[in-house]
Amino acid sequence: MVVQREKEKAEIKDKEVLEILQIKDEKIQEMSLALVHRTEERDDILKRQEELEQMIAHLKEEKKDMKDEMAVLENRTVKFPPCLPDRQDQQDSLLDLFLTTVPNDCATNGCSRLGNADPAVIMVDITTQS
Repeated sequence: MVVQREKEKAEIKDKEVLEILQIKDEKIQEMSLALVHRTEERDDILKRQEELEQMIAHLKEEKKDMKDEMAVLENRTVKFPPCLPDRQDQQDSLLDLFLTTVPNDCATNGCSRLGNADPAVIMVDITTQS
């Protein structure tokens, strides 16, 4: 009888230990699964980070190329004088420009486009129309 009781106590203890081990095994499996998911997430994040770094490098190169192109275009751009505040000043400036340009053109190319008209009269007509 005492042996029987000791045997039952040992079986109960064995069952409790077995239950504890099963619970710990389940926890280990859950933690292993969580580790796998987190590792996959980390890998995805690292892959995305690499893609973004490549995109940033590409955009920086594109920005540099655009700045270089803008510098080239700025060098080609004709610099105009600042806008004149008064319309009459603008007309006078255009007339001066026209009077200095047209006679030079007429001297080298002839004035067939203008006929025999006076360049000053043509310019006055142009400025009064606008």
